[in-house]
Amino acid sequence: MKKTERIYTPATSFKHLVELLESRGEKIAFKYPVGRNYETLSYGDFSKEIVTFAAGLSKLGLAGKRIAVIGETSHRWVAAYMATVAAGGVIIPMDKELAIDEIEGFLAGVDAEAIVYAESFNQKISHAIEAHPSLRVFIPIKPAEGTENDKIVPFDKVLELGAVALTEGYKIPDRDTNDLAIMLFTSGTTGTSKCVMLSQKNIFAAVNAACETVCFVPDDVIMSVLPVHHTYELMCVIAASLFGIEICINDSLRHVLKNLQVFKPTGLVLVPLFLNTMYKKIWS
Repeated sequence: MKKTERIYTPATSFKHLVELLESRGEKIAFKYPVGRNYETLSYGDFSKEIVTFAAGLSKLGLAGKRIAVIGETSHRWVAAYMATVAAGGVIIPMDKELAIDEIEGFLAGVDAEAIVYAESFNQKISHAIEAHPSLRVFIPIKPAEGTENDKIVPFDKVLELGAVALTEGYKIPDRDTNDLAIMLFTSGTTGTSKCVMLSQKNIFAAVNAACETVCFVPDDVIMSVLPVHHTYELMCVIAASLFGIEICINDSLRHVLKNLQVFKPTGLVLVPLFLNTMYKKIWS
């Protein structure tokens, strides 16, 4: 039987991906909860966010450096991930469920110089701000009020610096897609978490293969449920963007059923354990 044609645009790097996202203009890229309401972000604005953040990293002297990102799924989490790699650096996605001392230890071990973190980590990260051996710049996505420290540069401030850099002619650089781009910690069958090193070529080989495997169309809507620090989930988000479909962000496992009703996704990408749990709940 002939396979249904897959309608998507293959990508080869995050620089290439940013150009594809920009071309989709006002089409909705993300829909996500904010308090009791829901907001959206277009593909064009998401592309701009990535480029501007990359430019801001350059202004801070962080282009090409190792940068961690941690927290709940958000478009800014994804933008920080993509911008870091696009700017020539190495992104280190961290599991938000790990103990903070373990997180600090891992980041010291790989010489991370900066970290982007969600609001839920504003207090947890305070010890690292004072005493971490390698982290020198802390980028809260939503900073706590009254927080003042020379090491803290809020996400919005990075975007402001990036906007200046763009007026000065900043362009996302070309880089070898075989270079180290991602360092992630994954639990193995024995011992503590192990560091896995990936290149952009690794990432986009998986993403493009996923697009060839599953048939989505631009009118589809998916809901992101799994933790975004897992490469599997991040690949699903990138693959969805290559199809140009709407990506809805589930803010909590407690809200899955509610968000299913609100978002009305036409597709879900899940691991078997999660699917089995949903199946059992339906029958119960």
